[in-house]
Amino acid sequence: ALIELRIEAPRQALISQLASFFSARGVRAYATGGFLRDALLALPVRDIDISIDGDPLVLGPELADVCGGHYFALDEEKHQARVLPADGAAQIDLLPLHGNIEADLGRRDYTIDALACRLEEAAAGRIELIDPHRGLEDLRAGVVRATGDGVFTEDPLRLLRGVRLAVQLDFGIEPRTAGLVRTHAALITAVAVERQRDELMRIFGTPRAGPGMRLLDELSLLGSVLPEMEVARGVEQPKEHHWDVLGHSFAAVDDLDMLLSEDEPAAAPGCQDDRLHRADGHR
Repeated sequence: ALIELRIEAPRQALISQLASFFSARGVRAYATGGFLRDALLALPVRDIDISIDGDPLVLGPELADVCGGHYFALDEEKHQARVLPADGAAQIDLLPLHGNIEADLGRRDYTIDALACRLEEAAAGRIELIDPHRGLEDLRAGVVRATGDGVFTEDPLRLLRGVRLAVQLDFGIEPRTAGLVRTHAALITAVAVERQRDELMRIFGTPRAGPGMRLLDELSLLGSVLPEMEVARGVEQPKEHHWDVLGHSFAAVDDLDMLLSEDEPAAAPGCQDDRLHRADGHR
């Protein structure tokens, strides 16, 4: 069945331009990843992820010229490129296809990002979704689920990325996936601290930073990515406080979430029954 995409008019125009660019060159192009996920959720789209059967390092500079923008090689070894149009309204990431599109999606980490459609269909606003891992079901259920057991050993940063996705989207982490994260949590120390920092900053930049910290703790990641917090665990405070120092720190971040939020708080800080805390995938 065809699915309708609702994308803001300026982005829709850009996607049409991109579809025409690749079509004119006989290059198969697919909308993938976070772009398609957010479009299906009717969230604002800024980053546009495109997988192509050509070389992004060759096509990227040409696309930048057409868009009047700038080209960057993100990873020359992996042939990944980024194009920033002149108006700065979007970020276009070009990735090379690995095999056919289904095989390519099989290399993704989470089902809700293992989605694709032909770029020209996205430009038209009606798509036939390519969804080999039933990611649309998880998207509708609000669940972050790993595509397979080996995703975290292939790239341990995915351990943090799953938490970040859950926090950003206000999703739960599916139980088996949560178990895999706990099992492989120690691998996060092998990831460059700059990459860890970037994921943490994106967690802290959401309105759910407090639940995000608790989720990191429940998944055995907090002590590795923020070892300074570990010394606070179990440290008692004066009788006026019913948390230990670590719990008090979590509550302080909850307070900041509330103070910085534009919405009315749903419950008193520190007392939320937030599904992120449970990491069980139930809504």
